[in-house]
Amino acid sequence: MPFDGTNFHERPSQPGPEMPSDKVLSRFVLFLAVALFVMPFSMFGLVDLVHFIFGK
Repeated sequence: MPFDGTNFHERPSQPGPEMPSDKVLSRFVLFLAVALFVMPFSMFGLVDLVHFIFGK
């Protein structure tokens, strides 16, 4: 479909403000990604370590 120029001069609507839960979730995901990148063992190794420390 060719460009017909309908509503060409209208500005696009701005997105609404970010929800606080989105900020918390994105910071947690970023922290987890950096932690897994820096740690020398896998996520399963971390789970095994937690089981070892806390028992069953």
